[in-house]
Amino acid sequence: MGDPILMKMAKATGDFERAMRSGQPPHWLTFWGSSGTGKTFLARQLHGMHPGKARWLDWVKLCRRFQNREDYAGRLERAAEAPLLIIDDIGAEHQTAGTVGLLHGLLQARLGRWTVITNNHSPDRWREVDERISSRIIRGGNVHVCCVAVDFAMRRPFF
Repeated sequence: MGDPILMKMAKATGDFERAMRSGQPPHWLTFWGSSGTGKTFLARQLHGMHPGKARWLDWVKLCRRFQNREDYAGRLERAAEAPLLIIDDIGAEHQTAGTVGLLHGLLQARLGRWTVITNNHSPDRWREVDERISSRIIRGGNVHVCCVAVDFAMRRPFF
């Protein structure tokens, strides 16, 4: 018998993929919780299933570009328009009013589009940071999965 958290994560990933392929209305899938539980791994699997349609956005790297005043606008615009966007590791950056505003703007642009988000903060924690962000993560048919499990590196081998 497998870990119930990992099974829930895998089910949510499969349900999201099936919903996309069957033409259901777009929604978001948010994985939040402990580091090392497989959130990014599952997001990469979804990304790999949609070559040419899915865009990967490393949120920490984008925020570094923003804070260093490098060109980030083109990346952000392409991300906002993608049929499927995976935003990895929101909230892991040094949060400033600017990066929180940037995230809110991106999430606002993604309403009604297929989006996958990975992060370490719960929706309640996001409510403390910015109510606008938490409301977009939890609204409508969006699915959020708590991924509080033992880090993969700390697990016992299955054999």
